[in-house]
Amino acid sequence: MNYRNFISKLLIVATVTIASISCKRDRTELRLVFPNKVNYESFIVAKEQQFFNSLENEITIQTVNSGINAAEVFNTGNADIIATGNGPAVILLSQNENAVIVTRYATGETMHRLIADTSIQKIQSLKGKRIGIQVGSSTHASLLAWFTKNNISVDEIELVPMQPANMPEAMKNKQLDAIAGSEPWALNVEKLCGSSVYELSNLYDSLNCQSHVLITKRETYQTHKSQINIILDGLNKANNLINSNPEKSAEIVSKQIGLTAEQQQICTSRLKWETGWEQKDIQSLQETAKTLYDLKKIKTIPEIEDYLIKK
Repeated sequence: MNYRNFISKLLIVATVTIASISCKRDRTELRLVFPNKVNYESFIVAKEQQFFNSLENEITIQTVNSGINAAEVFNTGNADIIATGNGPAVILLSQNENAVIVTRYATGETMHRLIADTSIQKIQSLKGKRIGIQVGSSTHASLLAWFTKNNISVDEIELVPMQPANMPEAMKNKQLDAIAGSEPWALNVEKLCGSSVYELSNLYDSLNCQSHVLITKRETYQTHKSQINIILDGLNKANNLINSNPEKSAEIVSKQIGLTAEQQQICTSRLKWETGWEQKDIQSLQETAKTLYDLKKIKTIPEIEDYLIKK
């Protein structure tokens, strides 16, 4: 064999091998993080039904307690792609110019609920009361917008920062007069406190559909498109199962988060499970951003369209 040809072929083989190893290394480093909560049902179902399994060893999955936790993991460099609600999403986008929104996978206009002591029978009776809230959450932003709609100044309320897991005991021990939360936090309070509490209101806002989103990094999207597309396909399959067979989906998720299947099905019905992106999703994040900016939780209002993947 001609020596020059031999060397050329050897270099080609080496280049292909190195590229293959590099590609394999990148693919094994895709870390997906999502909360183990009701409003992340698409991910729980996809994982338990093995809809992500074609990725084999190319993805690692970690669950956290909330969207805020997922955003924190992302910002510290310990996640490549995360699921979160619109509140943590907006905070993340305002802090991280490298983040991009891949898709919306669910919406839920009535998902946030205000659970109050039965002694509070009118919305205006909340003035001067203590309301437990997870600061910086989508519920927090929704609660503030709801206050404005109902002519209640935040200065008239004592907002008590609290981890949602601690809300049931705080309500039972009369340390709080009400709590605001999505599921399962609101339902957990109802379960423990029984007839002493009730749903005073949900936090419906006609301008905010409460979009839940999948977020990654710009460079991750470019280097891991095939894996991300598999995740999107898995979410579509999960949403199809949720919509076509809510009983089966509720059974799957209830085993993971501790609710009964019946309770889970009620929670599931409060959201619309659909991937995609529409103008209403931009509006959802914009409305949430305005509220968080007024609250001084973010320093600038991100231009949501700048964080969308250009396809």
